[in-house]
Amino acid sequence: MSSSTFISTEQLAQHDGSDTSKPLYLAVRGVVYDMSPGREFYGPGGPYQVFAGKECARALALMQISASECSGNLEGLDAKAIKVLDDWDAKFRKKYSVVGQIKDTPSSTESAHSTPASEPETAGVQSTGEAIRFSWIKRAILPLVIVVAAILAATLL
Repeated sequence: MSSSTFISTEQLAQHDGSDTSKPLYLAVRGVVYDMSPGREFYGPGGPYQVFAGKECARALALMQISASECSGNLEGLDAKAIKVLDDWDAKFRKKYSVVGQIKDTPSSTESAHSTPASEPETAGVQSTGEAIRFSWIKRAILPLVIVVAAILAATLL
């Protein structure tokens, strides 16, 4: 699989490490990583097994090893939590292979800008390349906006 491959949450869940003949996956901000080289950490019995087969951005940002926090919803997180998530994301990008992108779970920034029901469903359709390009832009700009807002708030107080 390549980074332009779309993976459903159902397909992601099938790669939770319970079947050792399949690679072990987890997702962060919609990007799916092959965590098989870290099976001792992310597979059954490992300290981070709760993340396997799931989108776990929120749990990583909050430093919570909890299935109830495993989601891509980043709403309400402060700059510190986003920085923690950025650090995890950078670690995963260096150490593990990107195998695809979740196709049916919008990120928190995308859900805030979703197409209204009254518009045709094709109004927001993007090619695979465009979707990946825009997701990278969002990931690069959102932390910057949060940091700038925090600095402005600190100077105004």
